[in-house]
Amino acid sequence: MAARAPRSTQLDELHRAVLAIGGDLDLDRTLRRILRSAAKLVGARYAALGIQSADGGFGTFITIGISARQQELIGSLPRLHGLLGTILKKGAPVRLADIRRHPDFSYYPANHPQLREFLGVPIVHRGEVLGELYFSGTAARRFSPDDQRMVEMLAAHAGVAIATARLAGRERELAALQERDRLSRRVQEAVSSALVDIIAEARAGADRAADPAAARRTLGSLEATSTHGRGARQQGDRTSARPLRAHRKNARQQRARQTRRRGSDSGRRARRQERPSRLGRRVSRSIGRDRSADASSDGGRG
Repeated sequence: MAARAPRSTQLDELHRAVLAIGGDLDLDRTLRRILRSAAKLVGARYAALGIQSADGGFGTFITIGISARQQELIGSLPRLHGLLGTILKKGAPVRLADIRRHPDFSYYPANHPQLREFLGVPIVHRGEVLGELYFSGTAARRFSPDDQRMVEMLAAHAGVAIATARLAGRERELAALQERDRLSRRVQEAVSSALVDIIAEARAGADRAADPAAARRTLGSLEATSTHGRGARQQGDRTSARPLRAHRKNARQQRARQTRRRGSDSGRRARRQERPSRLGRRVSRSIGRDRSADASSDGGRG
């Protein structure tokens, strides 16, 4: 069993541990350092740090004093039941001379060390229980109130480290979502611009039969606008849509002029077709007047 360090040495070790914790941003490394420092401070052979997950178990579980082979033989990570679950539910430390005498103790799984003295301390941050630290196997056969206070101090630092890591993770997720949203908008802008180009080209092709010269002018304007628009998008210039809007306006005006021109041509053809009819009506009226005059003359002679 590990021997407890003298009081002055304990305080020095606690001070060094706190300084080291504050300068490390890696959560796993920070938690392992906290566990090692706490085990050394209280002279514990066995130590563990667990962070609970949403599925009713420990999402993170770090141990000291148990080899990888022993962990494999013990099996799955402990569930949040028995005394470990009690510490998490109540959020209060437990210090025992013999863990087996506690009413919430259930059993040790096969191949698990037979622990007796026990110190369990919850990891709490702003009222939320995040996990716990627990220790056993001390040479003194029991943990003191000073041991408990030192572990509680380190547990508080562990809570800050866990909360900070979670906050950083959420910030990274938010940054990733914002970047995906930005890229999505750029893709949508590019697709929309491409669709406008395709529609304008199709309209220019449809207008070619009616007015080839106007269609050539439209295509030339479209090519210039498309080239300018692509260059502006590469530079991140949002004003690249202005020439395209001007092109669409010009295209609408050209179509309107073509429609009016076709209407004017139709009107002229109709007027030409109506001229013989008007001439015929004038001739008929003239003949009618001549006949009336002849009839009047004949009546006067009679």
